[in-house]
Amino acid sequence: MFQLGLNSESRSTSYKKYDIHEGIIFLIELSDGMFQELEELNSEIQIIEILNTLLKLMSQLVVTRPGTGIGCYFYNCFKEEANENGIYEYLPLVDINAKNMKQLSDLLEDLANERTTLQEFLPFKSNKRTALENVLEMVKEEFTKETPGQKNFNNKKVFLFTDNDSPPES
Repeated sequence: MFQLGLNSESRSTSYKKYDIHEGIIFLIELSDGMFQELEELNSEIQIIEILNTLLKLMSQLVVTRPGTGIGCYFYNCFKEEANENGIYEYLPLVDINAKNMKQLSDLLEDLANERTTLQEFLPFKSNKRTALENVLEMVKEEFTKETPGQKNFNNKKVFLFTDNDSPPES
């Protein structure tokens, strides 16, 4: 048998398999402007455009990187299910799955067919704001918490959607 002078020990240490487990959080600040139609978006409402983009991303990642975690959170939200800081976990940060994709698709369909409105689904008060510090602390906790049957995230991304140039101090 012909060998190039490499023993089995040196071949096995020449590379290591590195498994990437990416986590992506869509973080959306609710404000009056996020509920308005924008001419630049072909008269589409910003939140709906963001949610459509999220669904497209999930549809692509489920094929190309099915182990990617996706989460979607709204803040300045005063829905009953929101936490005491006004942060609503719409899609928990877990690996892409059909249940979450269907949930998002159903919401967009309900909004398009006027079975619900954004204001009903995402109630907010413009005079009551969530401190950015609380939002970022929640993001850190989501990325580091243990989820059964899922590896820890070693590549973390946050997409913050806001139209607020001066967030409130804590």
